[in-house]
Amino acid sequence: MTTFARFNVALLALCATTLLGTTTATAAKGGKGAAAPSYYSIEQDYRKCIDPLCGRYWVKELNSSTTTCFDGTVADACYVADIDWKALGVSEDQELYFSGAASAGQIIVSATLGSRPYSGFGKLGVLKVDDAWEAATTNPATGGAYALTQTGIVCAKAPCQNVSALTLNSATTTLVAPDFSAVMAGADDLTAAQEAMSTGDLLATGTIGAESVLSVTQFYLRVGGGECWNNSGCTASNYTKAVKNPNQCYCPLCNYQAMSLEEAQHNADSWGQHCAAIICPAVKCAAPSTVVCANGSCEFEAIKL
Repeated sequence: MTTFARFNVALLALCATTLLGTTTATAAKGGKGAAAPSYYSIEQDYRKCIDPLCGRYWVKELNSSTTTCFDGTVADACYVADIDWKALGVSEDQELYFSGAASAGQIIVSATLGSRPYSGFGKLGVLKVDDAWEAATTNPATGGAYALTQTGIVCAKAPCQNVSALTLNSATTTLVAPDFSAVMAGADDLTAAQEAMSTGDLLATGTIGAESVLSVTQFYLRVGGGECWNNSGCTASNYTKAVKNPNQCYCPLCNYQAMSLEEAQHNADSWGQHCAAIICPAVKCAAPSTVVCANGSCEFEAIKL
């Protein structure tokens, strides 16, 4: 099921169960009053009062019994009046989609808790998202929260503990044998999960039991700005990736990639911020192929023979 096909399902989903870990963390959490991002779950705030003082979002730091809010207070969860998705390079329509999915408990984010002033209400919390992952199904997410990476270990028998499970917001890793059967995900999502594990991009919740089998209750696939609604939202760009620091600079030559207009602009802006001083060779590139929106993704149009 694609990100956009899950939209209506996500909005109707029950708020996800609080994701509290069962594995002891061995390193300090980045979000505890620090600038480094932490991993959070998000839920709808159902309280009724004057907007924006309530009715928006609760955020919880994963695998922790407490969360440090923007003003330094420590609570079970922190209230935020807004979620800033700009770092994902997505459109306004996509921001609305992600906000809806987050309200339904279908999103895990890597983010920092900040604030901004609201006229007449003072400063309120804002969750500034760095990365986001969306649930594969609407199954309740229970147990600890992990990042899963395939190790390449070959086993002679099952269960095969060949996946490294990093407990989110900690440095604890455990070799596990993941069991995805309880998630009830479709074949496409299961294939995407296997691919994501090869790069450490898969997040999952669950419980580690006998023989280090991780009984997965939910898994999450990374989301971003590559999605589209129609052809006009796509382009070909040689600014192929966003740049976060000068060490990531590259020369935008002729290796065009299909992407959304928002992602292309975000990549170009970040390149200009960090890489404008580098000297790149002058090259003449052939015009890129036409880019179309196909099944919610920007792709180069297939050449018809």
